[in-house]
Amino acid sequence: MKTLTDTRSGASKTAVARMLRLRWIIWLIPSLIYATSHVHRIAPTILFDDLMSTFRTTGASLGGLGSMYFYIYAVMQIPSGLFADTLGPRKTITAGACIGGSGAFVFGRAGTLWVAYLGRFLIGFGMSLIFICIMKLAAEWFRDHEFGSLSGLTLMGGNLGAMLATTPLYLLVLQVGWRLSYQAIGLATLIFGTLAWIIIRNRPAELGLPSAKDLDTGHDSQAAAETKPARISIGRGLKTALATRAVWPTVILSFGLYGTIVALKGMWLTPYLTQVYGLSREQATGYVLLSLIAGLFGPLLIGVLSDRIRRRKLPIMLFTPLYLLTWLVIAFWNGGRPPLAAVPILLFLLSIFCSPVALTWACAKEVSHPSLVGLATGIANIGGFLGGALMQFLFGYILDLKWQGAMVDGVRIYPLEAYQTAFIFTSVIVCISLASVFFIRETNCKNIYPENLITAAEVVL
Repeated sequence: MKTLTDTRSGASKTAVARMLRLRWIIWLIPSLIYATSHVHRIAPTILFDDLMSTFRTTGASLGGLGSMYFYIYAVMQIPSGLFADTLGPRKTITAGACIGGSGAFVFGRAGTLWVAYLGRFLIGFGMSLIFICIMKLAAEWFRDHEFGSLSGLTLMGGNLGAMLATTPLYLLVLQVGWRLSYQAIGLATLIFGTLAWIIIRNRPAELGLPSAKDLDTGHDSQAAAETKPARISIGRGLKTALATRAVWPTVILSFGLYGTIVALKGMWLTPYLTQVYGLSREQATGYVLLSLIAGLFGPLLIGVLSDRIRRRKLPIMLFTPLYLLTWLVIAFWNGGRPPLAAVPILLFLLSIFCSPVALTWACAKEVSHPSLVGLATGIANIGGFLGGALMQFLFGYILDLKWQGAMVDGVRIYPLEAYQTAFIFTSVIVCISLASVFFIRETNCKNIYPENLITAAEVVL
């Protein structure tokens, strides 16, 4: 049986071993930055009371502050894909970390709500450049049938970062305040960005190493080191990526799944638990942490399952209806207030069943031109972050519509009816995204893009 170290590959065992070792380090560094991006996503729900009392604002305005990160993140996904495909992940990741880290300092020192918005804008702009580059690196350093597992592993790492934004962040805020805490996050981001510039290489060939794909197909490692991958022109590539209709169902699916879960965990879960169940903020952060722990395993589970059975669509069709069912239970059980003992179970199920998001990037990549990995995954990623931006704001807007005037220390207290209405609206959005599953193409974990749509004459180096 042929192995990665088969002499027919033309690659020495030493080169193979070095490539297999280095690829995990190449993946780890940007994944640390990606983990900090999840800290930024979840932090507003932990800092809800601090931010509302500091800036004396409404639920919709605070939802808008949380959403700013997601708006710019969504808008930047196509440019991020272009940067990944042209400038390369190394430069793009370093720039993103520097911008995002600087934004954290601005946010932490904001004296007015508008300066805080500016900080969130810079954070979202910088962090928007990271994930697509990780997927680009995965496509260069790993094999196609490893892509789903690596996507899930990357998302798992992001959720580990989100866990730091729960009880650990809360305890840090108690010690030094939310402003210094956020500046510490910015410093960590800048340090990781420096490491990215020092360590990351865009592809194994830059180090004279064979890629896993080259070894699987028997390519010569020296040829791989000397040959740059063919790329299409930016204009042609953008047009081709946007015109690939099979990508767009993944956008809708990601909008409904990721947009709704991040609106809950990233902004409104803590106030829901404190205002509806009367929990302390410390107790509420424990529930958020529990839901994030569940989120560690769901993406990895579905990614490994998909790679093992060589199917993308089937796992999505199994998990997504269960995600919708869980939202309906939350919305209608006891008028939107399930028994407190059931809440951890429901949060666990939400975190597990939203895992098909981890496969949307693989689905988009495998129906797109092989040279457009960054653009394809960027387009797929638009849906989740546009969903996160809109759902955080709309959730807060619905709460404000149902607000009855109660306030405590400058914080609006919303009635149960307000939260139930927001949960019902969320369920409708998930139902729409479920319909998109039937239009997703099954790729069997390999690229199925028809190569003849782009001729050799249109390829430029």
